[in-house]
Amino acid sequence: MIRCDFCSTERREQYKCPRCNCNYCSLRCYRNEKHSNCSESFYKECLKEHLEGKHFEAGSDNQKQDTFEERMQKYLNGEIDGIPGAGTSGNAAEEGDPLDSDDEEAGVSSAFPAKENQYLEKVVKDTVDDYVLDEDEIDRKLLGLGIGGEVDQLLGALSEEERATFAQLAEQIHLDTSGLTESCFKKV
Repeated sequence: MIRCDFCSTERREQYKCPRCNCNYCSLRCYRNEKHSNCSESFYKECLKEHLEGKHFEAGSDNQKQDTFEERMQKYLNGEIDGIPGAGTSGNAAEEGDPLDSDDEEAGVSSAFPAKENQYLEKVVKDTVDDYVLDEDEIDRKLLGLGIGGEVDQLLGALSEEERATFAQLAEQIHLDTSGLTESCFKKV
């Protein structure tokens, strides 16, 4: 067990300051008054680097942001892979600002209704194609094992114990996905 140098909490693992090698257990302890010389100098260096431009910032002035329509058009033309905005890259600049109902000016309609429909059709088609590919891959593996894709054949290949386990698992998945086991009331 390692003891925190600031609050005396004992834990199996502690954080260690790379500058002074003090053990600490939380951000609160890192920012503790006893550690302020080290932590404040770290924050000052970070701020200095940021102000000097050493800190890369996505979406800076020299980097033009694409509009949704531009990204959609690039996707339709095959210039970019993946559905624009659907990825979870963690880069907030790529996701853009959140939209709400008052972001559009009154009386301004979309200039791309046909392109929007084309885009949505392509997204749906790609999604269905991916689903079909996954299903085909499963069928191929089952055939490789000598088992057909019919439910009766699949269940027939299982022992009695395996069928019971499968039924229990299927019921649990059904309950989890349907939300039947969750209460609509909040616990206080």
